Amino acid sequence: FGDCSSLDGIWVDAANTHYCNDASGVLYTKNMTTLVHAPGTLSGNYVIPDSVIEIGTYAFYGCRYLTGVQIPDGITLLGQRTFAACTSLPSITIPDSVTAIEDSAFAQCGSLTSVTIPNSVTSIGHSAFSYCRKLTTVYCKPITPPTGGSSMFSTSGTTPLQIYVPTNSVNAYKAAKYWSD
Repeated sequence: FGDCSSLDGIWVDAANTHYCNDASGVLYTKNMTTLVHAPGTLSGNYVIPDSVIEIGTYAFYGCRYLTGVQIPDGITLLGQRTFAACTSLPSITIPDSVTAIEDSAFAQCGSLTSVTIPNSVTSIGHSAFSYCRKLTTVYCKPITPPTGGSSMFSTSGTTPLQIYVPTNSVNAYKAAKYWSD
């Protein structure tokens, strides 16, 4: 369903033994542990149920009317392009349970202004926050720099990006691959 920007819901027959949907037309596995895909017209603030432990790749891709999302604790991975091209998303709270932010997870989120990377994150993929033109502030809490991918924070914005790291870790971040770019 990637890039189906006019899709207003994914509706599953109640008798389906593998999938179900919620009232917003968001597709889940039947046991509600995996959010598979959100319709492109999903708008406003969306709360992912606490039962969800996995968000599929491209799950919210292109949800340009999404202005907020509440990710439950228990999610450990934000996969490839999970929230890419959510152009109205001004901020995101990444829960402490997340250990990896994969390639382009938040790419092209044009309204994103700041992000806090929790202590739990050990890797950030290539272009994870690329082309987030309004991104001006990143708070990176891990003491040890997460393994980084090239162009993690390639914003192409007009305002310089400020990355804040723990005071005792500044030299480690400067020495880490892709953090000094």
